[in-house]
Amino acid sequence: MKKTMIALGLGLTICLAALVTAPGAWACDISNSHTHPIGSRDFDRIAASTSRALRQAYDNETCIILDGGHADGSECVAGSGNLHTTVSAGNRTYHVFDYMVDNNDNVVSSNG
Repeated sequence: MKKTMIALGLGLTICLAALVTAPGAWACDISNSHTHPIGSRDFDRIAASTSRALRQAYDNETCIILDGGHADGSECVAGSGNLHTTVSAGNRTYHVFDYMVDNNDNVVSSNG
């Protein structure tokens, strides 16, 4: 019994430490109606977004993740995929990808 309690206590401590140290874990609220799991990659996409307004909302903790990484819709550029996180900030909704597309429809960056 004592070993079980120690193991449970150690496991809980490790889980809590992971939550506290997770980068950006509390930078956005999470919608109660999301349909795809939300993980650290979703927070990373938002933090690395090319949208200054979205990055500021992230830094100010005023964004809401509406849905975790999902692949709905068409690909933006052939072969680039469509996996993205949906997030709102202010009165705008953003679809944040792992890449950026230039004016000639070329993938120019792996950041969202």
